[in-house]
Amino acid sequence: MGGAGRGWRIALWGEVAVNPTASALSKRARAMLARLSLSPTMTFDRATLAALRWPERTDAQALGNLRQLLHDHGWLMQAPEPLLIVARDRLDLDPTIRTDHSALLGTAAGEPEPLADALEATDPRFLAGLDGLGEDFEAWRSSETRRAVAVV
Repeated sequence: MGGAGRGWRIALWGEVAVNPTASALSKRARAMLARLSLSPTMTFDRATLAALRWPERTDAQALGNLRQLLHDHGWLMQAPEPLLIVARDRLDLDPTIRTDHSALLGTAAGEPEPLADALEATDPRFLAGLDGLGEDFEAWRSSETRRAVAVV
């Protein structure tokens, strides 16, 4: 798996983004990656992730929407350094992925960055640019934002 070779990094402070140069990500894809990266295991059961993302849809419709999202962003799963590992029943982020949030918490790959330097370079908005994705997602985003701000 080694996302470290490609240098994948997910920005959660400011506009949610994936670097290097993943500007073609849709808002829904960025929301999915944010949710995965903030999960303690960086993994989600596909059905659960689909239901969380599309709560107003039937299970079959939500899974169909997730399949379409993955199809539209297939380059995230391409070897040799995939960011997203897709199994039959779950999605995983490469466990070597770094996020700006984990860097602030000093947990990224066991190499803490000096907090003062990290805070100075950080946009104060958490999970920005993901509005308009539904009430359930907004409730999760608000909860994560409160938690992140309290920790940092």
